[in-house]
Amino acid sequence: MGSIFSFMFIGIYVSLFFNKTSTAADAITQSQSLRDGNTLISKHGSFELGFFSQPAPDSKNSFLGIWYKSSVSLVTNVTWVANQQNPINGSSGILMINSTGSVVLLSQDQTVVWSINLSRQPRNPILQLLDSGNLVLREAKDGNSENYLWQSFDSHSDKLFQGMKIEWKVKTRACRSLLASRVEHDTSTSGDYCDSNGRCGPNGICTITKSPVCSCFKGFEPKALGKWNIGAYQEGCVRTEPLSCQNKHEFIKYPGVKLPDITNSWVNQTLSLRECREICLNNCSCMAYASSSVKGGVSGCTIWFGNLMNTRELLDGGQDLYIQMPTSGLKANWPKTKIAVIVVAVASVVSGTLLAVYCIRRKRRKFREKIRKNGMMGQDNEGQEADLELPLFSLPTIVTATDNFSFTRKLGEGGFGPVYKVSFLDVSIRIVKNNEAVFFFFFS
Repeated sequence: MGSIFSFMFIGIYVSLFFNKTSTAADAITQSQSLRDGNTLISKHGSFELGFFSQPAPDSKNSFLGIWYKSSVSLVTNVTWVANQQNPINGSSGILMINSTGSVVLLSQDQTVVWSINLSRQPRNPILQLLDSGNLVLREAKDGNSENYLWQSFDSHSDKLFQGMKIEWKVKTRACRSLLASRVEHDTSTSGDYCDSNGRCGPNGICTITKSPVCSCFKGFEPKALGKWNIGAYQEGCVRTEPLSCQNKHEFIKYPGVKLPDITNSWVNQTLSLRECREICLNNCSCMAYASSSVKGGVSGCTIWFGNLMNTRELLDGGQDLYIQMPTSGLKANWPKTKIAVIVVAVASVVSGTLLAVYCIRRKRRKFREKIRKNGMMGQDNEGQEADLELPLFSLPTIVTATDNFSFTRKLGEGGFGPVYKVSFLDVSIRIVKNNEAVFFFFFS
């Protein structure tokens, strides 16, 4: 890089010379263009795209770049430059999407200063600046990051943002960071409060939509609680339970975040995300892992071995970060709402089971009582039937009881035959059969 581009590697600040009026749009289509003096601003105002010049008073060269949006000062921190090798002479630059769907940067004489080469022609492309600081070319109706036609995060920069690629040389299996040194952000020129370097300290995460904006990762607690409670987050967070090689570990997933700084990290583009997880799981010094793919896929591996710095939740896009935790600490750190839901669910199941058992036992008890009652009724009926049954007497017994059918014992006759009086039987009435005749007796 030439000396005029030294700002790209040592992070110096440049002054932007542009018209004070800027568009509020975050994208352009094929029917639109962006001219020197106008800018694109990301949806939530974090980043701005436009033309700028070097701070030298006699400089006539202009560049197309992205910087942190600042409404306070014209001094800003540039994060990406399109035409760093080919500046435009004067303030006549035009950015547009041509008829073939390619993005081109033209000078005053319509010379192409910088362009994007595409493998296929898009149908309805738009060029959009995202809140992550990524400039993307995509189909108008397709916002899936997996389908971006082009993105500035694939280009070299002196800043490492969520989603940027790290150059990997396949032949030498060597990794070269795009950072020449650790990136330092000026708090006065950040896009928002979370953009300040070390805002939430080690192992803290910044969420611009929450209050307070800083919080510890799950399984971590403020290192200095008193300072943390008054908004001094610089000392960050520490684990509530340290990792131990003898204990089992699991991972907590943080989706949609800007990945931590790559300080104390290790990168291997040939590994899958599953392999990355296994390596981290088997190393009790591993803090976290993530995919190193620019699209956040299942290929490429980044592993952190030290404190996690400058992690933040993004409003748009982001990648998944997996933080290693002791299994015991993971269970102990479950949100209270989840614990309450589990307790209620278990109580409901137990209550339902007990109620079902009670109903079944009650039904069975009633059934047994009914059977027992019916059984007793059956026994009573059998006794009644036994009382109503008249036993048969032998003829010698009848002859003796009637004095050989003595006339003096005869009381009369009825439809069933003669009736005799007997004196030695202890029951009320008996019936006997003799030669198909039925005899009735009154007993005394």
